[in-house]
Amino acid sequence: GNQDEIIRMDANQWYRLRVGIVDVLAEPDWLTFGNGCEIHQVAADGIWRSKVPGPAKTKFFLTGSSRADFAIRCASSFHVLFGGAKAATVYVGAVHPDPFEMEEWVPKRPRSLQGIAEAVVPPENTFDVELTREGINNILWDPTTPLTTVAYNEVHEWTLTRSKTHPFHLHLYHVLVVQPGGCGEQHEEGEFYDSVSGNEYEECKVRFKASDVGQRCVLHCHVLNHEDNGAMGWVDVVGANMPLN
Repeated sequence: GNQDEIIRMDANQWYRLRVGIVDVLAEPDWLTFGNGCEIHQVAADGIWRSKVPGPAKTKFFLTGSSRADFAIRCASSFHVLFGGAKAATVYVGAVHPDPFEMEEWVPKRPRSLQGIAEAVVPPENTFDVELTREGINNILWDPTTPLTTVAYNEVHEWTLTRSKTHPFHLHLYHVLVVQPGGCGEQHEEGEFYDSVSGNEYEECKVRFKASDVGQRCVLHCHVLNHEDNGAMGWVDVVGANMPLN
């Protein structure tokens, strides 16, 4: 909540930095770090990357509703900017007396996140989602009627459109981007997210497995006034052996 958060680090030591972007307009923009640092993204929206760490960069494109974790090692002080505005100042002190080296590793996925990319998705498990100011698929929020039903413990593939100005957010399940080449500046093919912002009029295909929990699952535009004005809906997750709320 501070306009200029102060962060202190030892020089040449690795730290894990968690960044959460909170913007009622949810507009995507660049998160920029100063020179003199080595920075790798390690997680998005609370899920480890498929390989940790990701490639080294000094700027990352995030939506106004994103969370991201970074591994960061710096030699000099710098500012953190989002959309060109200063968000934090990092002061780098003396060299750490016992720095460690970071190695690449592959996180072990829980069963709910395994086998999704390789799954054969039947036609009845596909669904198109168009996000607008007026609703989802031109349907305003209706607490009594689901947009569709979703089979529990199965893999589903949804095709998103207009998610740049209307970032897509799904409750209950993280989604895997399977669109060749990824979606927009930020969302990489083969990685998991819970909010997706692709290119405006291009399709973005994502998959998820409806496991562990079910019943009412909400999806919505992450622009606050769009969501409040009806750009929100729900799907009914149904199936045998499903935990009930």
